[in-house]
Amino acid sequence: MLGPLLTPPSLKALLDRLHSPRPPALAALMRRLEGSDSSRNFVEIVRTLLPSQADHILGLPRVKEQITAFDLVFKREYFPLFDDWLEFELEDADSDEDALDRLCNFGMPIPMLGIDSEELHYMAADWDKPQLLMACLGDISSRFYGDNDEGVRVTWLESLGNHVERELLQRIPEGGWPLKRLQVLLHDTEYEGAIFMVEWILGDTGCQFFDLSREDGWENPSWSLINAYQGKLEHLAYEAISGEIDRMQSWLEEDLNGHCAQLLDFIEQRDREIPQEREYRGCRRLLEIFRPAGELEEEEEDD
Repeated sequence: MLGPLLTPPSLKALLDRLHSPRPPALAALMRRLEGSDSSRNFVEIVRTLLPSQADHILGLPRVKEQITAFDLVFKREYFPLFDDWLEFELEDADSDEDALDRLCNFGMPIPMLGIDSEELHYMAADWDKPQLLMACLGDISSRFYGDNDEGVRVTWLESLGNHVERELLQRIPEGGWPLKRLQVLLHDTEYEGAIFMVEWILGDTGCQFFDLSREDGWENPSWSLINAYQGKLEHLAYEAISGEIDRMQSWLEEDLNGHCAQLLDFIEQRDREIPQEREYRGCRRLLEIFRPAGELEEEEEDD
């Protein structure tokens, strides 16, 4: 008499899946097996960028649950995506297929925290006074408004005059210090947060998250491993810069007038001590993030 039939392990696993009480997950699996372009693209993105979590994400019963899980795990492994991307691109989707299509085609929605021209226009009324002070320190108005910047700068200084002694504001050079000079004077010092604030307003920090604004017409990078790792480096730079900016802003808010005087004393002393021909060669903290250590050591030896 024949013994009981033995079911091959792979077939048994498939039968178990077929009889499991999870029809939505099975339906999602079958849709991907049948294969639309957007479904296949999404599976490829998840398995490429998050291989260790791919089975969990793709096994969730509903497509929007999979997309939400993908967003959470991506944030943990690489960097937080643009805050509102799920709402803007996915919540209004007509179908699961449309949601996947939007995700794949929209690309990697990196944060864009840069200052656009409209925000700058309302700076005197809307911005914190420490930020406005930094805008006056640098040659920001002339960079944005060219020969028509005089009235803008006067408005900024008048707004600050209610909080900072006018004698202190008169110590700032007409038009502000050139950016390259401030970079030489303030980077890699205890006042580095001040130059980071100036660079942020100008879109010149060296970190894409701070330098890009929505009016730049930026096209999101594709969902690739190299772009994800680059975004991870950009996020490290963002954290370093934002930490310094937050510290500088808090310090100035404690005593805007007194600490403004202290900052100006430091800048003027450095301006006297450091030759005018000194070139800015980059912020050490950001170079450590974006460049290999060996490359930095070679540069230091050259110096």
